[in-house]
Amino acid sequence: MKILVADDELIMLESVCKILKHEEGLVLETARTGREAIEKAEAFSPDLVIMDIKMPGINGLEALAEIRRLLPSAIFIILSAYDNFTYAQEAINLNLNVFSYLVKPINKNDLLQIISKAKDRMEQIKLERQKDLELRERFKKVMPFIESEFLHALVNGISSTQFYEYQKLLGFEFNSGFFLAISQREETASPDYEEQKYQVREYLVSLADKIRHLFKCFIGPLQTNPLTIFFPLTIKPGEEARTTVENYGWKILNQLPPGSTGQELVLGVGEIYSDPTTLRQSYYEALQALNKTGSEERIVYYHDLPKPPRLLWEEQLTAYFQEVWNALSFGNAMKVQPLLDKLNSLLSQISEEHKDQLLFELLVFYLTSYRIAKENNGLDLFAPSFERTSKIFQSSDDLKKVFSLISAEIKLMATSVQETREKSIKPVIKEAKALIDQNYQKHISLEWLAEKVNVSSFYLSRLFKEELGESFSEYLTRLRMEKTVQLLAEGRSVKECCFLVGYNDPNYFSRIFKKHFGVAPSDWVGKQTGSE
Repeated sequence: MKILVADDELIMLESVCKILKHEEGLVLETARTGREAIEKAEAFSPDLVIMDIKMPGINGLEALAEIRRLLPSAIFIILSAYDNFTYAQEAINLNLNVFSYLVKPINKNDLLQIISKAKDRMEQIKLERQKDLELRERFKKVMPFIESEFLHALVNGISSTQFYEYQKLLGFEFNSGFFLAISQREETASPDYEEQKYQVREYLVSLADKIRHLFKCFIGPLQTNPLTIFFPLTIKPGEEARTTVENYGWKILNQLPPGSTGQELVLGVGEIYSDPTTLRQSYYEALQALNKTGSEERIVYYHDLPKPPRLLWEEQLTAYFQEVWNALSFGNAMKVQPLLDKLNSLLSQISEEHKDQLLFELLVFYLTSYRIAKENNGLDLFAPSFERTSKIFQSSDDLKKVFSLISAEIKLMATSVQETREKSIKPVIKEAKALIDQNYQKHISLEWLAEKVNVSSFYLSRLFKEELGESFSEYLTRLRMEKTVQLLAEGRSVKECCFLVGYNDPNYFSRIFKKHFGVAPSDWVGKQTGSE
């Protein structure tokens, strides 16, 4: 162990050195001033510093503060002729992490005992550092898997809860982001396609490393073409964000050196989104932009692509369709019903002049719903034959009737998918779902549920979304709302319903209900009676 002893009194230095010189494994260095102590510390790198407080020029505390900056892991012992703890307290207040305090004149046994304790402390620090390095090494090995899972969740739809859970695991916060896709120009494909494809893939792997050094980002599977990258940001969408995206694109483009392989690569860039649930749109926009790159363009931004004007109801209709398809793919029959109700309400508000367009949209909605149900259902579903489809759209004069027929069939599809998925759902999710169904009226959390089924909350959250198509909190809220409707039908008051389904604040409960059904709970019964 290397020890630096600093004291302006030569007699004291000699006394300390005399006590310690016969101790095995100790290497000593001395200093007479604070400045000299700093210089010696920088050159000598001591493990232990024994420092007198009162020295000319730079005093002991000032010297210790500077040495602490130079040697964060060094151990400090304060030496003073004053039999009080004023200076020790000052050192503590300065956050110098002083290990001990010795009063002059020094007692040999006290000094040796403190140094022995300092040795033990050093060993402890060494072991802690080794453990920390081992943990960091393990974490580094696991991190690529976490990043891959995160990207998968972004592309396939991620809830706000999952988004913030991943941020904790990834170790930093961001409030928005966008996707970028890189690929080879289609027209540059040669007869020796397989060899060329291999070269491009290898080139993309090396390019990915360069991009990682340029920006904080998450890169998709390296063996794929196109290569997709997600860039997390801490800015909101807007003009500033658009400039940022363009800068990212050009910086990456500038990393492509002259040469056949580099010049064959093109980039597509999606928009920035701040809502976690809409981030996947940027992924598909990046791919769309990539497909629009021509012989001249090296980089295409989705926001520069010409887009036909869209009416407000078109965006709402598309959003509802997407939600229905998502629920349908997981067999969420109970979630499909309120979504179809919202669609029905929206359709009734659209002007008659758009009827022809609406009929076409509903045809696409019906056929896509069938395809999704078929892909997620092992049973033989009825095929939407020309005759069957024609029968539905024969009533084209009555848009409400057309939608009613479509809705009835989509509900059958959802039930069919649900029955199939329930047979293959993982046991841990079955158990978790049963626990929620039994305890929805109590205050339950994801952590409580994870503990009950003996898995981590992170794993349960991801598995829950994968198996049921909605997060734990979304499932719990939907279940509570369904139970509320049953209670209201029985004649229970809004306040009674609030407490019976697990809420403590009637105002908050009413807001959740209105967000879910579009009307306040107090108006729900009247609305249902009126519709009947």
